[in-house]
Amino acid sequence: MQPEGLTCKENVIKECREEAGIGGAIAESELAWCCCRAMPVSILSYEQIEGCKFERYVLFCYDLHLPWNFTRQCTDGEVESFHLLSIPCIKNILETSTQFKPSCAIVTIEFLIRHG
Repeated sequence: MQPEGLTCKENVIKECREEAGIGGAIAESELAWCCCRAMPVSILSYEQIEGCKFERYVLFCYDLHLPWNFTRQCTDGEVESFHLLSIPCIKNILETSTQFKPSCAIVTIEFLIRHG
């Protein structure tokens, strides 16, 4: 969710820190040569209906290239773990299971479309 009082940039930096232990210096780096800047790439929206409950969501998507040796850390308890998966493996999971939450699946599919 986009907290009131924070800009999108401030929120992505906060979420990087909370969800993966990614410090602000990486998330907002201006150093293009190291590819370590969160770049806004798309806005996705979807609706979820469960019985009489109807919810709309808007997702602000960013690409963030991290150094190969960067160690991700679950820092706020919301993320269970991190896994490095191949593209074929990710496609298989999306096609054959419900391992990804709907919000994660839509962002992953959009990423795969953009990156061919």
